[in-house]
Order: sequence, then C-alpha cells, then structure tokens
Amino acid sequence: MDQNRLIPQKYLSQKMLLDMEQQQKVQFINQCRLVKDFTKIVVI
Repeated sequence: MDQNRLIPQKYLSQKMLLDMEQQQKVQFINQCRLVKDFTKIVVI
C-alpha cells in the first residue's frame, strides 16, 4: 500500500521539477529576447 502511494508522489515531484526547469528556460529565453530588443533600441 505505502509503496503504491510513494510512486506517484515521486513522479509528481519529478514532474514539478521538470516544469520548473522548463519555466526557467522560457524565462531566460524571454529575457535574452528583451535584452536583444533593448540593445537594438540603444544602438539605433
């Protein structure tokens, strides 16, 4: 019984970690885009 309950728990936490990583990547990419746009504006 306990093991059955543990497996989904483990899976869920792993999924959450993956989701967080994904979000951070997306945020990082967005920041890079913003910086690029900003430098374009500054250069122009």
